[in-house]
Amino acid sequence: MTVLRAVIFHIRNAWLICGITILLLLGVELVSYVLVSIRYVLASYEGILIDPRTRADGYGNTTWAEAYFKELASLPGFKWHPYVYWRRVPSKGHFFNIDKDGLRKTWNAMEQTHSELPRVRIFMMGGSTMWGTGARDEETIPSILAQLLMREHGINAEVTNFGASAYVSTQEAIALLRELQRGNMPNLVVFYDGVNDTSGAYLSKGVAGLPHNESNREREFNLLHPNQIRHLYKEALLVTFKSSYTFQILQSLVRRTTGRDLLSLRDGRFVPPPPNQIATEVARVYAWNVKLVQNLGEIYGFRTLFYWQPTVYAKDKLTPYEQQIRGDDGMKPYYTEATTAVKTQLSGVDSFHDITGVFSGDARPYFIDDVHVTAAGNEIVARRMLRDVVPITQELMARRGGIRR
Repeated sequence: MTVLRAVIFHIRNAWLICGITILLLLGVELVSYVLVSIRYVLASYEGILIDPRTRADGYGNTTWAEAYFKELASLPGFKWHPYVYWRRVPSKGHFFNIDKDGLRKTWNAMEQTHSELPRVRIFMMGGSTMWGTGARDEETIPSILAQLLMREHGINAEVTNFGASAYVSTQEAIALLRELQRGNMPNLVVFYDGVNDTSGAYLSKGVAGLPHNESNREREFNLLHPNQIRHLYKEALLVTFKSSYTFQILQSLVRRTTGRDLLSLRDGRFVPPPPNQIATEVARVYAWNVKLVQNLGEIYGFRTLFYWQPTVYAKDKLTPYEQQIRGDDGMKPYYTEATTAVKTQLSGVDSFHDITGVFSGDARPYFIDDVHVTAAGNEIVARRMLRDVVPITQELMARRGGIRR
């Protein structure tokens, strides 16, 4: 009886301790919720929660920029996609329309004019700059290129925007391969890269060609395997903690005092490789991807074009806003070195074009952040591509048998 009483006594004490601990945690979470709510209200009142890109001088006096970025932030996110990891969840909106395959809507001459002209099929691959962050559906690079081809050259181009946020050229090459496997054959494929390949290698500590946040995929692999069930609980607790208001408060305090993220403290300070080392790897992998796609084109009968994209760091005449966003985030030497290395690696490759200087000498506002531009900037890029696309498409049109209807 004495033993039973002792067991009950210890169980009761353990239960009380757990209960008090849970109540304390709930109390801390409640206080954190109140603090976050107050900060949110104050930030809303001061306009801090508005995406700073709405203030880009490239938008001028447009009234839709704020609504645009609110809709961008409210998009339903991404879904798993085989081999390339992610694509957008289908959605319909005022500024963004995503189809069932996770691809953004592109201006189509067939829809606008019901043209019976033979059509040229163009696939456009890239990251968020190709996808069109900062521009409406009809103002992305693919949409503008399609409009220019029809309006100025009478070429009926069916352009598909395969751009996806954070994609590197390796993901784009795999995405193209998957389309070919399905029998979805283009006449011309255009790649638009540079920033994501470079920043991806930077984040992967010098390993080029990997998708962004590859470490997350490594952590998730085998998570549901019976032998890894303890890691599932660990990840569930971590996700729960990161979703809490307490985490938001602690994260804010750590960032203010150390300039780093809370969870990064356990991993030590990240020391990236030097720019020239990353640039060498980026150029090697990118050149390999270019050769792979060219070989696929020779086998399956499509033409290829590759463009190394501009950034605000390469613009020589900056507006006050562009000077502000250019800042010094440490990435400029990496982009610069990678551009030089890629140009050297691909010198003599006719289908490769370095257009990092496409805004040189132009003092007008284009950039909304270090890589994304307004519709006017997209038109500058599209017109530069047009110089190479028109001769190819005209040649294809002349060889009517080469056009897929």
